[in-house]
Amino acid sequence: MPPKVPPYIRGQIEYFTSPYEQRFFGDIFDAKLMMTKFRRHMKHVRDFAPGVIIFAAVYTWGNSTHERLSREHRY
Repeated sequence: MPPKVPPYIRGQIEYFTSPYEQRFFGDIFDAKLMMTKFRRHMKHVRDFAPGVIIFAAVYTWGNSTHERLSREHRY
């Protein structure tokens, strides 16, 4: 049975590059690219920051409460 051909979508262009033609870490230290990545990450900080802050607060509170209660209830 031949492999299925993906459907043709008008207006969509696909490009393929062989793994032998790619440089895996070719632009990891490119200053312009690093600034672009930093800007894109900072754009989404407001989406995940409240969850991280709440998690850190609950985790700290839980650890301190556990330590306090374990000191009080020693046998």
